[in-house]
Amino acid sequence: MRHQEKTRAYWTLPGGGVEEGETPEQAALRELWEETGLEARIVRKLYAEGWDTCFLVELVHRQNARLGFDPELPLEGFLLVEVAWFPLESMTYDKQIKLVLEHLGQDT
Repeated sequence: MRHQEKTRAYWTLPGGGVEEGETPEQAALRELWEETGLEARIVRKLYAEGWDTCFLVELVHRQNARLGFDPELPLEGFLLVEVAWFPLESMTYDKQIKLVLEHLGQDT
C-alpha cells in the first residue's frame, strides 16, 4: 500500500488496528480486505512486537488487488493512494517488511 501524507509518501503492508471484539487474526484479514479487496486466510503468525502483530496469509482464490479504503479515517484524511505487488526483498527500508523477512528466515 502506498500511503500519502502531507509531507511524505511511503509503501508498506496493509494493516491497521484491532476493533472491539476482534481477534488480531480477524483484524488482519479485515484490514487486508478493506485496503486491497483481497480475501485471505491466516497461515501463521510471523511476529508480535509491542502493538504490532504480523501474519503470513494466503489468498483464498486467484484475485486482483484493488485500491481499497480506510473507513476509520474521514475522506480528507484518506492516506491510501495506490496498491501494487513488490518483492519483499526490494523493500527492506520499511521496518515492518524487514521484520517480516527476518521472521521468514531470510537475510535483509
